[in-house]
Amino acid sequence: MNTEKHLKKNDEDKIWAERSFYAYETFCTVGILRRADEAKILRECQRLALTVQQVLNVYEPQSELAVLCRTYKAGQKYKISPMLFLFLEINLWMGRRCMGAVGSTPTDSYLRAGHTSVGKMPERGPSARRRGA
Repeated sequence: MNTEKHLKKNDEDKIWAERSFYAYETFCTVGILRRADEAKILRECQRLALTVQQVLNVYEPQSELAVLCRTYKAGQKYKISPMLFLFLEINLWMGRRCMGAVGSTPTDSYLRAGHTSVGKMPERGPSARRRGA
């Protein structure tokens, strides 16, 4: 779903342009002050958001991160995108900075949080709260 609209001060003076779309299981909107290339910028924002979802959304079974988590074997080399590499590099850095309080790899953090399979949303509601999820 894509929508583009302009919020107007009055009919001849548009001050804001925005684009809305569905990603991350939510309705997203990006906006920009009016300029000549606003449509191009808004399309690029949407493209980037959808790329992040395709690469890093662990609940999307075909995302690059979910596939890596499912197929990871220690010592094996993997070819990954620059975005996933940067994400993993930052994740490892954060793990070192907080002395292990946060998992140093996506798989560690994911499993420690009680998830049993990549690609499925965690359980919500009373039964999940009783288990400490």
